[in-house]
Amino acid sequence: MEITDWHLNPMFTVQQLAAEKVSSIDVFEDQVRGWVLDFAEELARKEDSGIAVLMLATSYLEPIERFRSGQVNADSGQLFKRSVRRVFPEIDATSMPERVAGILFDHLRAGLFHAGLIKPLLVLVPKGEPIRIELANQKMWAIKINAARFLGRVMEDFKDYICQLRSGKDQQLLDNFNKMWRERGGLLGSSHSAHTTDLLPASGQTGTATNTSPSIDPNRFMKTM
Repeated sequence: MEITDWHLNPMFTVQQLAAEKVSSIDVFEDQVRGWVLDFAEELARKEDSGIAVLMLATSYLEPIERFRSGQVNADSGQLFKRSVRRVFPEIDATSMPERVAGILFDHLRAGLFHAGLIKPLLVLVPKGEPIRIELANQKMWAIKINAARFLGRVMEDFKDYICQLRSGKDQQLLDNFNKMWRERGGLLGSSHSAHTTDLLPASGQTGTATNTSPSIDPNRFMKTM
């Protein structure tokens, strides 16, 4: 199998990226949508899918903040908390935004990815707002999460981010994206620096696709024995 036939995401191959038929922004968008968020959207239609949906949606928050900020080695907790407060501005409307963000980092992000489930202060609900903070006697009693609407907010944020990148109006945002694009892969870039994200590695699939970009080190995509 030719390495150039390997897919960078569901839609585009290494060959297409190398031939500059697509930009790194195109590849990045289809990686995040095609390998993560679109599957989360399908799952959200199924009963009792809340935990699985949250695992996929929550995985978006920290990496996207690295791309937005260009902070390659920043603290994971700070990135996550900044991201969750930006995507869910209702957190900042509470009297304790930093505490709420910290609980979400510990009980949502760390719970899902280190313990396999959300922790006790979080409650999944089938209806209502994406995130709702419940207080009792001025103390936090629970954070209720509607997983489907949580995902919806994440998808809106990603759509807005891609639109901002494509508009080219915010040069700093684009520079930060390019910095992370170079840091997280092995493809050398054109005007947008092409390369795979830390969210999603190259796949060994073969198939046809319809687009490309920059010069590539083929060994970046070779499987090792």
